Amino acid sequence: MTLPRENIPIESTMSPSRLGRNDPLLQKLWAAKAELNASENYRVDSLAAKAASFDIDAAIDRLSKKSNH
Repeated sequence: MTLPRENIPIESTMSPSRLGRNDPLLQKLWAAKAELNASENYRVDSLAAKAASFDIDAAIDRLSKKSNH
């Protein structure tokens, strides 16, 4: 869906380098991403192997067990 230019809020027209700097959720996401990258020594092959081995069902099960406490 494309919005007409006049309907875009001013905040959305910021330069890409400024977007997210005042967004706490994005800041937490970027911090987690930086931590993950550092833990794998910035190696794409290591990050890809970690992603490939991720088990979504096990993660959901773990989270649901934590939320029941």
